[in-house]
Amino acid sequence: MAIPIGIVLNFPVIPVVLLSIVGNLLSVYVFIWLVDKLRRTKKSTKNEGSRRKRALRFFQRYGVPGVSFAGPIICFHVGAAIALGAGTSRQYVTLWQTIAIVVWSVALGIAFAFGVNLFDYFPSLNVFS
Repeated sequence: MAIPIGIVLNFPVIPVVLLSIVGNLLSVYVFIWLVDKLRRTKKSTKNEGSRRKRALRFFQRYGVPGVSFAGPIICFHVGAAIALGAGTSRQYVTLWQTIAIVVWSVALGIAFAFGVNLFDYFPSLNVFS
């Protein structure tokens, strides 16, 4: 949400995208580290609830890259938790989360920057003015 809000509020696009990347990466890295520590210290109790089964099916179908790139839909933190819960290494999850966050942030930044610029050419479309 930071990228669209920042661009609509007329902040410079590149700093908005960079700051949102850094903020999202930091929060996801801390989350991955905490979940990994919890996973290592917790005894293995194979809880086979319906949510866990659904998450594992999703993971088995799409793997770490798919779960990571689904971040805007399911939340990057949830995607990381699914991948870690399936037994994937912290480093591999971190790599794919980084790639997905950077790609999505740049894509959203470009899309919203050009979308907001379209309002300059078609003022009747701008609901914010």
